Amino acid sequence: MFMDPANLASRWRQLQIIHVALCVALAGAALLHYYLRSGDAGAAQGLEVAGRFGGPGAVLFALIVAWTLPQLVLRRREAFAGAVDTGANLGQILPQYQSAKIIQWAAVEGAGMLSSALYFLSGEVSSLAAVAIALGALALRRPTVSEFAKMFGIAEQMVERAFQS
Repeated sequence: MFMDPANLASRWRQLQIIHVALCVALAGAALLHYYLRSGDAGAAQGLEVAGRFGGPGAVLFALIVAWTLPQLVLRRREAFAGAVDTGANLGQILPQYQSAKIIQWAAVEGAGMLSSALYFLSGEVSSLAAVAIALGALALRRPTVSEFAKMFGIAEQMVERAFQS
């Protein structure tokens, strides 16, 4: 499948925009929950344990999923081995990378949102700390040309040229 360089660059920008949107959504929800919670000192009945362990546990699970997912994609790279000889063929593998990254980010963002909601309901600081960890992890997992090239065994310079328009 041939994809022109302008389309490749556009798809790469879309992926970067999705990443920023997920980061902003998580940060916004956490700030809103913190602001709303700061005026109310009482916790919902029975949610202390869920707030203490549920948020951090969800974030830990999501981080494990997020960091192992690229390895699963790497196992599939043999299927693309013949498709990456030219920059024009990057269009065949970019959707695989996009899917892996979006799933990775969604797992971390979802756990962060759960932790933020648990903080709002329970007032447990451990859930707020879990939100900060999720947000940091999400910010650090931004899409990079070097990660894309490494994941599929492609020369980084070729990927950079193809994504520029």
